[in-house]
This record gives sequence, structure tokens and C-alpha cells, in this order.
Amino acid sequence: SPSVTNTSVGNVVIQNGGKLRIDIGATLTAVSTGTTGLNNIGGTFVDSGTFVLAGNWIQTSTAIFTASATGSTVTFNGVSSQTVSNNGKSFVTLIASNTSNNGGLVFLSSFSVTSFIAQNMIAQSTITFTAGSTMTVTNLTLIGSSGNRINVRSSAGGSYAFINNTSTNNVVYVDANDSNAGAGKTIRAGGNSLDGGHNINWTFGEPAPAPTITAVYASSVTASWPSVS
Repeated sequence: SPSVTNTSVGNVVIQNGGKLRIDIGATLTAVSTGTTGLNNIGGTFVDSGTFVLAGNWIQTSTAIFTASATGSTVTFNGVSSQTVSNNGKSFVTLIASNTSNNGGLVFLSSFSVTSFIAQNMIAQSTITFTAGSTMTVTNLTLIGSSGNRINVRSSAGGSYAFINNTSTNNVVYVDANDSNAGAGKTIRAGGNSLDGGHNINWTFGEPAPAPTITAVYASSVTASWPSVS
């Protein structure tokens, strides 16, 4: 099967039993912003490196995607709306950096991911999860900024999209609506985020919890005693 070191292409099509492998430490960038960024039609895609995608992710039910725990990272950085149709395949690290002002990044099915990181998005860009679907995420990081909150939405207003956050979350400058996180950890969005309504197991308007100090180590200690007369 062909392997990738560091390459930039327009788009990627894997079909007819074809195979693509991105090696550890390598990067494949698909720069096309058209309707097809990755089209995996009955092929096999093994990612042990970094895959940067500006277009859509299309994965048929018979296609295989394997994300290696040793270093797989998939980045969505389109300037136009992007859809992710991965038929429930799992990611290791997924970075959402879409900067579209019309549609943002849309996930069409449930999926699991070890680390979901949203950063460097603009105020008009949105992360949308299909109503009724579930993102199961170990470590959730949503980092917006003043004037550029990350919008988290369900595809159908008034219907929940579900987030099951099983371990940690770091969330600031987010605007969430129709998000049900009841199955996992409470998502603490902090005082700079907005409660768009119809959310479960999110908190807003409170500072992030203070860290718990479990141990203190000192490399040296200086002491002195008064002289005895």
C-alpha cells in the first residue's frame, strides 16, 4: 500500500480496495475546499501521522479507517463549510479549526475520539452535531476567545445532540445550545461562555475549579538557628 511522508494534494480518493497509509511523523494535506476532500469508497486508510483536510470527509460503511494511537491527528481547517461523514469510525486526536462564516464543521454521525480540540475558529463558525447522535470523547478542549466564541449546536433546534465526556474538559468562550452532556462529566464552560439554552450537564458563569494540590516537592531547604549564649 502507498505510504505518505509529507505531501500536499488537492483531494484524496480511496476506492476499489485501495490502501493509503500516513506514516508516523508524516503529514498529508488535502487543500481542496470542494465537495470532496477525502472520499473513502471501500478502501483502507491507516493514519499514524497528521492528516489536514480543508474539504469534506466521506467514508462509506464498507470503508476502513484506522487511527493509530501512536500519533494519529486529523485537522479540519476549511474556510468553507465542512461535513464529516465517517460512519462511526473512531479518531485519536481531532482538531477543529474551521473558519467558515457559513456552516462551519458538521458531524453527520456518532463517533468516538480520544482528544477533541477546537481552536482558532472565528465568531461565525459553528460545530454542529447531528440531532440524536453522540460524540464520546475522553478529553474535550474548546478554546474560543473574546469576540470569537465557539458555537456548539445540534442540527435540529430543540433536539439534543449528545456529548459523553468521560475524563477531562477545558472549555472557555463557548456558546452552547441543545447539547446534552448528561452521560459523562459536567462540562464547565466558565464565566466567559454563553448558555444558549436547552443544555444538560453544562455549567456557565462560574470559574473553572481550582486545582487540587496532592504533593509539594522542594529541591533545597535553607534553615538557620540563633546562637546559644
